[in-house]
Amino acid sequence: MGGVISMGKQIEDPMQILIKKLEEKRKTKIVMLTMDGTRSIDRYMVSQIYDMLIELEKEKEIENLDIIINSFGGDADAAFHISKILHNHCKGKLTFIVPRFAKSAATLMCCAGDSIIMDEPSELGPVDPQIIDPIKGERYSALSIKDTMLFLDKIEKECNKDNSECNNVIREVIKNIPLMEIGDNLRALNHISEYLEDLLKMRMFKEEIKSDKENAENYIKNIVLKLREGHYSHSRCIDFKSAQEMGLKIEKINKEDWDIIWDIFKVFEKEVLIK
Repeated sequence: MGGVISMGKQIEDPMQILIKKLEEKRKTKIVMLTMDGTRSIDRYMVSQIYDMLIELEKEKEIENLDIIINSFGGDADAAFHISKILHNHCKGKLTFIVPRFAKSAATLMCCAGDSIIMDEPSELGPVDPQIIDPIKGERYSALSIKDTMLFLDKIEKECNKDNSECNNVIREVIKNIPLMEIGDNLRALNHISEYLEDLLKMRMFKEEIKSDKENAENYIKNIVLKLREGHYSHSRCIDFKSAQEMGLKIEKINKEDWDIIWDIFKVFEKEVLIK
């Protein structure tokens, strides 16, 4: 498929024509990680991306690489692994292009680039880990545990110390909190932070790390904190301006190139999402 992977329906010729045009204008090789709602980033995709890059390198060494991504997210471990593979096979500039959305683990992947191209319709999302309740089968944010602990701390402080009834209620609540789950959730949050920091240091803030390591690391930690727990909802829209204000390196390219990117997305949307 010549460097184009679409996670859904097979890409039609109009898309190939647009991609070729964009590659020529930007002097890059384009890889599409465009997924419909039935597909997410997973472990199987690691080998798929690896095989595709090996095929591309049979033609010639990959210099600049553009990743057009559309995804609700998925497995953070797979996203991190794919990001490292893309980094290893790109000798020049690695750019993630978000025509519409790259949420959750897809946002994590975007942090592996030298920069992220966004415009008005584009959005990233928070990367707080999503935990599956083993009993209910429902997803919840690992941040919920931290919020619960803060709530209990607040109640305890507001309670009269001599109020035995209040203290008994607090003790009962604490007794029923699954301590192992608290530990697992906190580890999940730290796990995501490690991934984000590693990826942001890899390219986006590589030069800053070289010139002023301490300040750059603090700057990165601030971005990670905002991505990990700076929002109340996992589905929160982080648009172009918000992503810039957060400190990420966001590009807004010329209108002619963006129009081609948007046309590529519209073909994908028509052929995969609507049908």
